[in-house]
Amino acid sequence: MKQNDLSERIEALETRLAFQDDTIDSLNQTVTQLNDDVQILKAQLQFLAEKNRSDGAPSANPNEVEIPPHY
Repeated sequence: MKQNDLSERIEALETRLAFQDDTIDSLNQTVTQLNDDVQILKAQLQFLAEKNRSDGAPSANPNEVEIPPHY
């Protein structure tokens, strides 16, 4: 194998590695942002569930729902 061929292969690998590093950084930022979004949504869901319970809403369990008096 010629020295020039080896240098070209190394350069091609270094280029691919640089693009892969950029892709990994971008994906990491996206995953971090999505994790933050999920945490916010979980907090909002918990807040709404607690608010729903405190408003006297019927239970989600169908066995605990009272039958209205007109039945």
